[in-house]
Amino acid sequence: DEEKYYFDKEGIEKPDKKIVRVWQKKVMVVKDKEEEVERVNIEINCEKRTYKILKNDEKKLENVKVTPIRSVLFDALFENVCYMK
Repeated sequence: DEEKYYFDKEGIEKPDKKIVRVWQKKVMVVKDKEEEVERVNIEINCEKRTYKILKNDEKKLENVKVTPIRSVLFDALFENVCYMK
């Protein structure tokens, strides 16, 4: 089984010049078929290089913590959405 991640390029929100909000979808590939496992709404601070998860599968999360971007997964998302024209 393989995990894949996608982000919604059309649904990117930029409430100000340093903040980006984006939906990310995680799928599992089983026997050449993709099955959606999870959808999360992520807010990235492009200036501080931090993120927080705002919603998980449409459910708003409370008391979310701000986390520095250290993983390859979030680094790739950061590069894709923070430097988008």
